[in-house]
Amino acid sequence: MVRAEPFFPEKLFLVFSILAIFDNGVQCFQGKKVLGMHKFQWKQESNSSTCLSQKTRWENGATILEMKHKDSCSGKILDWDKKLQKHLIMDDFQLRTLQSRMKSIISGRNIDDSVDSTLIPLTSGIRIQTLNYIVTLELGGRKMTVIVDTGSDLSWVQCQPCKRCYNQQDPVFNPSTSPSYQTVLCSSPACQSLEFATGNSGVCGSNPPTCNYVVNYGDGSYTRGELSMEHLNLGSSTTVNNFIFGCGRNNQGLFGGASGLVGLGRSSLSLISQTSAMFGGVFSYCLPITEAESSGSLIMGGNSSRGSTSTKFR
Repeated sequence: MVRAEPFFPEKLFLVFSILAIFDNGVQCFQGKKVLGMHKFQWKQESNSSTCLSQKTRWENGATILEMKHKDSCSGKILDWDKKLQKHLIMDDFQLRTLQSRMKSIISGRNIDDSVDSTLIPLTSGIRIQTLNYIVTLELGGRKMTVIVDTGSDLSWVQCQPCKRCYNQQDPVFNPSTSPSYQTVLCSSPACQSLEFATGNSGVCGSNPPTCNYVVNYGDGSYTRGELSMEHLNLGSSTTVNNFIFGCGRNNQGLFGGASGLVGLGRSSLSLISQTSAMFGGVFSYCLPITEAESSGSLIMGGNSSRGSTSTKFR
């Protein structure tokens, strides 16, 4: 049996570095945080042969296996504090190596400072029962609160008439009341791009032959509807004409009360790619804490001087 005995409590200073990428390169901010640590020693009370035994038992239909720390079988008394400090030193070395590589990569990029930028307030979605971050955009002149997702490409909102939709905070988007709304035909390049963007090919509808989409997320959530175009307003002064998005008629999952989702991925259907002529394929973000009243920002464009982390897609 292995026992961890607390020793003399002491303070361990952990130096951490925050890596932020800006348009003029990489800047590293260093800070110190005092962590209360205890010094531990692993003591082997019996010979190492006990480590070879595997005690297995069955309880309430479950199989329970004995698990031990790998250092408990060495037969030695180990100084856990020294072992932890060794890991911290190695982590710091790896971090510095990554920072050096990033500086070399970013120093070769020239981000045009003349590229426009737009700042969009970004907040925690707790107030609408989602753990994701959210922003408010205008689609067809109507405000929509949507989840920000850097891991997907297609943006979408729930649309009327809706076959199966979850409850959302804002009124559901009604395409029939918008004169600028258009459906995307299944023969269009945008429809052909769906397979790369979502993993599912576009399906042709009928009368007219519209492009239907399906997006399945890893947590079991999904959205289904037709690919469409509409005017999108980012902030108060930036309009994206003929923005391609999904008009979701069948949507279920962990979206809270959001109207839908905005995709910041790499494919041609993402918001970043569709606004690349305006913002150079660059976006930045500053994530707030999860309290409902806290606010951060999503910055479209090359000006990331507000202390956010900048990403450029090519």
